[in-house]
Amino acid sequence: MLWFVNHEWRKHGTCAKLATALYFAEEARVAGSAELGACRECLRDAVAAGAGAVSAADVLDSLGGPRRAALMADKHCRLAEITTCWAKKPDGTVGAQIDCPDHLLGSARNSAVLSGCQRVHLDAAGSCTFITKEMLRALKRPDAA
Repeated sequence: MLWFVNHEWRKHGTCAKLATALYFAEEARVAGSAELGACRECLRDAVAAGAGAVSAADVLDSLGGPRRAALMADKHCRLAEITTCWAKKPDGTVGAQIDCPDHLLGSARNSAVLSGCQRVHLDAAGSCTFITKEMLRALKRPDAA
């Protein structure tokens, strides 16, 4: 998981203008937020059912609709990343979830939607590089937040 922490800090944290600890505390707060709860359940249910894939529309609906999130997938519709959009408070911390800007929704960050993936695969043949087996195990735990 160290690679993930380093990646997140280099790509996002250094621009946040927050202390490292506060940046990761905010990231953890958002990840555990009620706004993302339905998405966690949607993904956890798919993993628990052994489905291996979930409806892209269901994922977007669970996040507040298609303007509230972008789904990145490879050419085989394997889910690589989910981007949600949030307001930034004056102190640099995370505010309320907001609609994503058009430039993000029309970019590669929304490749699953733009390429017409009806379903996104969560761990197709173990080849997904962003959703790790560790993350999938956490989703399978009944006590996972």
